[in-house]
Amino acid sequence: MFALLPVFIGKTTASEEVDDIVAGNNEFAFDLYHELTGTGEDENLVFSPYGISMVLGVAYSGARGLTRDEIADTMHFSLPQELLLPAFQSLDAGFSNRECIEIHPANSLWVEQDCEFLQHFLNLLNVYYPGGMSLAEFINNPEEARIMINDWAFYQTREKIAEIIPPEEIDDSARLVPVSAIYFNGNWRTRFNPGDTVEMPFRLLDGGQVMVPMMKASGAFQYRRGIDYSTIEIPYTEGHLSMVIIMPNAELFEQVEDSLDCLIAHEIIGRMLETEVELFLPRFTIDSWFSLKDTLGSMGIIDAFCDDCADFSGMADTEEIYFHDVFHEVHLEVDEDGAGAAGAGDDSGNPVTLRIDRPFIFFVRDRETGAILFLGRMMDPSTAGTDR
Repeated sequence: MFALLPVFIGKTTASEEVDDIVAGNNEFAFDLYHELTGTGEDENLVFSPYGISMVLGVAYSGARGLTRDEIADTMHFSLPQELLLPAFQSLDAGFSNRECIEIHPANSLWVEQDCEFLQHFLNLLNVYYPGGMSLAEFINNPEEARIMINDWAFYQTREKIAEIIPPEEIDDSARLVPVSAIYFNGNWRTRFNPGDTVEMPFRLLDGGQVMVPMMKASGAFQYRRGIDYSTIEIPYTEGHLSMVIIMPNAELFEQVEDSLDCLIAHEIIGRMLETEVELFLPRFTIDSWFSLKDTLGSMGIIDAFCDDCADFSGMADTEEIYFHDVFHEVHLEVDEDGAGAAGAGDDSGNPVTLRIDRPFIFFVRDRETGAILFLGRMMDPSTAGTDR
């Protein structure tokens, strides 16, 4: 596990427990990415492996037997149960102090209000994750419960995510519903001037093209043009977080995408060098929604969704608690907003020109811990929107 920690260079975490969950989170990120993109459909998508790991980490703390083992194996949780939430709390505290970054999560287990929970589990949540569990009236009024959860997510994500649970997605059989909704937007360290944004062609995998608003910025970036791809790291203000973009060369998207994992990501980032770049990047907003029951089942979490098999006896003294579904949605904005002057660098010579004008893979990472917060791909910026 620890051999994968150098995947994200510049890491300065202070505890082995945080390092452990970061490494597991990043492995899960690529596992889920390949599961979601393995359908053969060329769709835009973005998800937060960290948000999903956090909410399922709460459930894992109350899981026992095979249910516990399947969650641990799929999510790459290797810490003892009693250490997982404290480690997540330490990691989350660091994100809360980031300035000029908007990360508004709504991560919680929603449970049937008539269930009686064990005091030691409630104590664990009270100390390490006070918002980790919420009550809903699934049995007597599932539609009212759905509306309440949607209103909560809408408020928590600054009114960006209006309906985390669509109609008819829950009924009176629901007992335990993990929900993870996140809105993210950050100010760039290197400014994109709105006056420089112009319509430019974006080439699609099928050979066609669409016109999209293309932003422009010049400065010093970590950059590399390889044999199979071009990559650039774009820091947000203060440099704590950054977006890494990997744009495969023409006709190599599937090859690069299929090979991408933690070790390849380590190699890509490790080979980048500070370079003066004239960057053209599409402006887009992406909102991806997922019902993860089948996906997580394919990845190995099976018993947790089974009313006869789930074992959450470390959470409540009842056999009726099991996952109804796991709902996840991310709203991510990439626009010109930025703060500060353009990046510093050597102005001698001509800058490299990089046009992100064909499908690309991207992830937002915390440079201090190495954690991947968001991972996705942009296939067609002109159609970016809610995927339902």
